[in-house]
Amino acid sequence: MMSMTRTISALTAFSFFLFSCGDGAPVELSLSLKKGDAFETKTTIRQEVTTSTMGMNINVDQTMEIYQNLTVKDVANGENTIESKTTRFVMKQNMPMMGMPINIEYDTDNPKKGGAMGESMEPYFSLMKDLTYTMVLDNKGKMLRSDMEEVYKNLGLDSLSKQGGNNKNEGNAEQYLNQLPDKPIKKGDTYQVEQKNTGAGFGLKNTYTVKEITADKVILDIKSEFLPADSDNPMMQIEVKGEQTGTAEIDRKTGMTLKSEISQNLDMVITSMGMKMPTQTKGTTTFVCTPK
Repeated sequence: MMSMTRTISALTAFSFFLFSCGDGAPVELSLSLKKGDAFETKTTIRQEVTTSTMGMNINVDQTMEIYQNLTVKDVANGENTIESKTTRFVMKQNMPMMGMPINIEYDTDNPKKGGAMGESMEPYFSLMKDLTYTMVLDNKGKMLRSDMEEVYKNLGLDSLSKQGGNNKNEGNAEQYLNQLPDKPIKKGDTYQVEQKNTGAGFGLKNTYTVKEITADKVILDIKSEFLPADSDNPMMQIEVKGEQTGTAEIDRKTGMTLKSEISQNLDMVITSMGMKMPTQTKGTTTFVCTPK
């Protein structure tokens, strides 16, 4: 009799565990941060870019690694103030020119490693080291404001704006901190989030589908539609098409994105002064966020 009672208790506890892991009741996700919380992030961007100009194709293979520390400076009135500091920037680029490969490598932790070509880029890439700005997110991870554009401008890194992009609301880490749904979600549910400008000359309409819910994570499938971005340059038009797919893991406790991996296939045509410049980009972006 005692053995049967224990068995029933165990089955009841196991059933409750399965239910709490997410296939039952909907789960609500929100940023639940505290002042002083800190995270280390690493964003790895691998790209193959082909640009057609003046009858020539320019092919570039490149990898960028951006290491950042995120520190929660304040949490009040539904706003999360987070400081982002770039601790390391690594760039590797291969570009054949006139039949000869040109290799550029730069690492803010070891500027001399890339030789003469790497050192020639130091005046530009060295500015990424210790680049610090503040962003304010609401409790669903939506960007409310940041001082990044002013910081970039002071460092002479505002070239995105000059090329028809925009630094106002998007940076590195916060592009990959996925916005959370407004309503509780369960497995199979979908929701959409639109980014009007990613800072790269296009916007995104992201469709999230709940793939799995565990005791501590929500795993999302992501499919994105490219949108033309608003440009501050009336002399420039940008056409975009292609697809972007991937997955993201959200921490149920904090609402932070722990990991995401996005594959991109993008065709973009920039028209300026009557000249068209088609660009094809294939790549993968991996984002990892680890509590400190």
